[in-house]
Parts: sequence; structure tokens; C-alpha cells
Amino acid sequence: MHDAPQVSDFVSAWGLGAGESSVISLAETLPEATVVLDDLAARRCAMALRLPVTGTVGLLLLAKKPGCLEKVVPAVDAVIDAGLFVTPKHIQAIREKAGE
Repeated sequence: MHDAPQVSDFVSAWGLGAGESSVISLAETLPEATVVLDDLAARRCAMALRLPVTGTVGLLLLAKKPGCLEKVVPAVDAVIDAGLFVTPKHIQAIREKAGE
């Protein structure tokens, strides 16, 4: 566990939530970190800082590769049911990437 990092003026200027700001600020101090963000503005901020970014769906796709997750689509459906917005176009791309 890490202490809450100091949020830079650059990150603060994006007007993100405290959680997103902390994740991005912590990742700036950890060279091997990939930030996991679903919020578009937070993703854009992280990319502006040249931080590697993935989201919830990206994690699910990664989990399938080593066999941690048998099928991605039911897991994606569950996060959509929980409130994550995913366009139909992206759902189709996810299905194709997952081979489902």
C-alpha cells in the first residue's frame, strides 16, 4: 500500500475525481505502472503524461490469456450491468478480440 501521492498542478487542472487523480499521480512515481481507468477525461490526462493506460475491459481481456478467466463476454456483461458504459461497436470488438 502507498500513501496518497501529491497531485501535481497538471493533474489537478483536469478536474478529475480524487480517485483518478491519485491513481495518475501515483503512477507518475512508479515507472512500471499501468493505470487502470475507465473515465475518458482521466484516460486522456494519463495519456498526456505518457502513462500506459488500460481499463476494466482491458483487464478482463488480459485475464483470459493466462486462463484466469474462461470467457470475457459474461464478465463484460456484468460490468455493463453494474454501470460501465460500453458502446455496441466496442462490445463487438471485445467479442472479436476474445474470440467469443
